[in-house]
Amino acid sequence: MRGNIKMNRNLSCLVLLVGILFVVACPAPKVEAPTDKQMKPVESAPEDDFSRGVQLYNQGNYSEAIKAFSDVVRKDPKNYKSFLNLAAIQVKMENVNEALSYCDKAALADPNNVEPVLAKALIYKEAGKYNDGIKYLREMLKKFPNNSKILNNIAVFHRLNKEYQKAEGVIRELLSRDPDNVEAYKNLSLIYYDQGNFKLAKLTLGNAGKLDPKDASIRNNLGMIALKMDDYVSAMGYFRIALELDPNNIEAHQNLGTIALHFKDYNAAFSHFKVIASLEPQNDNANFQLALSLIGLQKPQDAMNKLDEVLKINPKKYEALYYKAFINHTYLKKIDEAIALYKQFASSNTKDNELKQKAIGMVAKLEEQKKQAEIQKKMLEEQEKKMKEEEAKKKAEEDKKRQAEEKFKELMGKADAVIGEGKFVEAKGFLNECLKIKPDDKDTKKKLKDVEDKIKAEEEAKKKAEAEAKAKAEEETKKKAEEEAKVKAEEEAKKKAEEEAKAKAEEEAKKKAEEPKDNGGQKEEK
Repeated sequence: MRGNIKMNRNLSCLVLLVGILFVVACPAPKVEAPTDKQMKPVESAPEDDFSRGVQLYNQGNYSEAIKAFSDVVRKDPKNYKSFLNLAAIQVKMENVNEALSYCDKAALADPNNVEPVLAKALIYKEAGKYNDGIKYLREMLKKFPNNSKILNNIAVFHRLNKEYQKAEGVIRELLSRDPDNVEAYKNLSLIYYDQGNFKLAKLTLGNAGKLDPKDASIRNNLGMIALKMDDYVSAMGYFRIALELDPNNIEAHQNLGTIALHFKDYNAAFSHFKVIASLEPQNDNANFQLALSLIGLQKPQDAMNKLDEVLKINPKKYEALYYKAFINHTYLKKIDEAIALYKQFASSNTKDNELKQKAIGMVAKLEEQKKQAEIQKKMLEEQEKKMKEEEAKKKAEEDKKRQAEEKFKELMGKADAVIGEGKFVEAKGFLNECLKIKPDDKDTKKKLKDVEDKIKAEEEAKKKAEAEAKAKAEEETKKKAEEEAKVKAEEEAKKKAEEEAKAKAEEEAKKKAEEPKDNGGQKEEK
């Protein structure tokens, strides 16, 4: 049975109990909450609807239980206990805001009762809203000044918030006013316990025990401290004393059952968990460990039925899936069902990573076993199939080789044809395709080199021709420029000569114009 449960996993379900605090069975080693009763229907109202609601709650029929308690508050709006039970149902259904709202309604139904306040604080605690819980309880102290239960639970919130000095300060304040407050001493012990100061935690609980020698929770917590100090004998003794004081003490039964289960004392474990399950039929952890005890007692079908019951109570108790798979595999020999359940567990949101890895390993192991069986059964068939596949493969390879040879010849023929036409670039493409088929063919490589040399020669000749053409063009351009310059110079010289001739003519004309037209009015004789 999974190597029988390991100590570190089992003992995580051992629980501390503080009188005014809410207690659940697992996980811990310390469980507390702000109220003096567990968050479950209170069996005190005589009305039929109330009793029916309690019964439906214990059966896990929450929708019908809601209807029953709703009928109670409709008929009796002051029935605060029904509002608290509605809150408890919403907690079970993980509807935190609705649960808080019902606590407020309970407080309105009975404004002078502190129980709705503690119930609401519990919900804050279960939701991990420690700061909200502190703020709320501090506000409620204005309404219920110096209420010891409220102060105790403020200390609880500070402790859970790891604000140990503040938590201890609240307890010291409470004890200064009420030195005989047993719950304060138990809370103070928890503060020391959380900090690893087990000797001081034990000493503080001793003070509480002197004040109330019949408090079973004190003995339970002393047992937890003894376990932390590796004193298993004393721990067992304390747990047994707790049961002598209170035969129905769930936490002591839980702790003794867990230890018995670890040490493979399945009869003792079964007895303790059976008591818890009878007291709290909806306690999924107790029923789960009851199933583990039944597995240890070699009662697989009873264990399977109990695991189904656990999953009905709490579908998120994923570990039940693992053990259902274990039973199917180990006892019932239903391998397919076991594999399916192991896979379902491995894909769940379980926080037990170690168990998840084991489930994954079991899936691999069982699937391998199943595979080997199928291989043995079909060995001859597989051999024959393999021979046919080899023949088909050989034929396919031969066909492929033949097709490749044909393709090679075709490409080589094309290459030779275009080489004859002087189309060396095109020939190079064909030859490269040939080498893809026969990468090591020497003739093809040689022919490709010859083609590449010719391509290179053509490119060089082309470059040379282009260079010569370029030089010739540049020479012609230069010559043309020189001729144009000469023509331009001649034109400029001609223009200059014309301008000089024109200027000379104008000069002569000017001089002529300046000469006298007659000689003193007389004609010049010849």
